[in-house]
Amino acid sequence: MLKKIITLGSFFILLFTFFAQKALAVSAPDFPSCASPRGEIIANYSDGLHGIVGVITDNHGSDQVYQVSSDLLIQCFCPEGGNGTQTNWWQIGDLSQDDINAFRKQGWYYVPNGEVWGLSQAPYLAQNQYYDCGSGPKPTPTSTPNPDGGKHSSMGKNGPTCEDSAIEVTYDARENGNKVEGVKVTFIYRGMRQIAHTNKDGRASVSYSHSGEGSIEAEAEDNFPNQAVYIDTLICDSGIGGGSILGTSSSWYDNSTGIGGAILGLADTGTTDEIAMLLGLAGLSFAGSWVLHKKSVR
Repeated sequence: MLKKIITLGSFFILLFTFFAQKALAVSAPDFPSCASPRGEIIANYSDGLHGIVGVITDNHGSDQVYQVSSDLLIQCFCPEGGNGTQTNWWQIGDLSQDDINAFRKQGWYYVPNGEVWGLSQAPYLAQNQYYDCGSGPKPTPTSTPNPDGGKHSSMGKNGPTCEDSAIEVTYDARENGNKVEGVKVTFIYRGMRQIAHTNKDGRASVSYSHSGEGSIEAEAEDNFPNQAVYIDTLICDSGIGGGSILGTSSSWYDNSTGIGGAILGLADTGTTDEIAMLLGLAGLSFAGSWVLHKKSVR
C-alpha cells in the first residue's frame, strides 16, 4: 500500500515539473553591452536632447542605436556626467500576453508599436540598464531633430500608478540648444485634446486621467517636431500580498484584463488555466492518498 502512495505522489510531482518547465520556457535574449557595442549603427547623434523609455526628464548628451539582429537593438545614451543608460529593445513577435505581463513585472516596458520610437511597426519590450561611458555624452531613445532651423523636441511622462491615475505629460522645445517660450502644443490622448504653450523653460505640460493604454501625441507649431509617448495598461496589486521580484511570491491583478494570481511566483509566468490545473491535481493527489490510507487501515 505504501508503494501505491509513493507511486501516486511521484506521478503528480512529474506533472508539476512538466507545467513549471512549460511556464518558464521563455527567457530574454542576450544583448551586448554599450561599453563594447556590436551591430550596424542605424542612428548616431553626437549631442542633443533625447528620450528614454520610461524616463520623464531632459536627457542631454549623445545617442547611438545599434541593430544587433533582426529583432534586437541597443540604444546607448551618454550624458555629460558619464553615467550611461543602455536601452535593450526586443521585437517580441507573437509573445503571449502572459509572458509580456511577466516581463513587465521584471522591469521591462511594453511598447505595442515601435513606430512611436522610430522603430518598426511591431511590438517591443524595452529594458533600461546603466553603464559607464566616461566623461562624454551618452545614448537614449532619440528625439526627432528637424533640420529646419536646428529645432529639436522631446517628450516625457510621469504616471500613472495604481495609487494615482493622473498622467503628467511634458513637451520640451529647443532651438539651437536654447529653450523656446510660447510654442503652441496640442496634446491628444484617446480623442481628448488639450492645448498648452511652452513656458520660459521651453516646456509645455498637461495632465490626463488614465483611461486605458494608447499613445499620447504632441503636435507642435512653428516647425517643431511632433512627439508621442505610450501609456501602458496598469498592472496593480490586488491587496493580497506584495510585489514581484524576479518571479518570487507575488499577488497582482490587472484591472483591464481581469488576470491575476498569487501562487509562489507561478502567476508571473504560467497561465491561469495551468495554475488551476495544478491546484486540481494537488487536490486529487491528496484525496487519493487519503482513500488509500483508509483502506490500508481497515
